[in-house]
Amino acid sequence: MTYDAWRAALAAEEPVAALRAEAQSRLAAGETRERVKTELQALVHAVRFEAQASRRSSDEDEEPILDVLDMLAGWSRPGTAL
Repeated sequence: MTYDAWRAALAAEEPVAALRAEAQSRLAAGETRERVKTELQALVHAVRFEAQASRRSSDEDEEPILDVLDMLAGWSRPGTAL
């Protein structure tokens, strides 16, 4: 699996909006919620691993991904759930 689209969204000026849009696009294309969730969880793990390898905090990079995972789970403001 390639993470190019997820990585580009994470690097966007507004990463939460970009990640949410990518998730919406994948869901609209027929990917299951579980698959999108699994991809985002894998991205969190990759970000953590990279941060650990470079001896820096991953919090800033993780937060947008975790926010979108919350949206997928329905743990978000009204109107933002996926």
